[in-house]
Amino acid sequence: MLQNDYIMRLIRQFTVFITKIMGLKDSGKIVEAHEVMNEALKHFSGLSEDTLLKLKPSDIIQLIGGVDGLNVKKCYVLAELRSSNIS
Repeated sequence: MLQNDYIMRLIRQFTVFITKIMGLKDSGKIVEAHEVMNEALKHFSGLSEDTLLKLKPSDIIQLIGGVDGLNVKKCYVLAELRSSNIS
């Protein structure tokens, strides 16, 4: 039950960020959308966009790996945020 609550909280947080990003993008507020995207990246991955862009993919995978291997949730969030590319 605790894990489901955690996952639902992450989904709600993620939905809020994506909604903000897409709303700002649709309104033509690209700079603000980019700032919210970077905030979401930091919130979910602990890494800024600048940091992520400087790293090799193998380094990113190593950084977001969990104790039991790859942290699939973090990978998914990073992929979704990347797919909502602002520019």
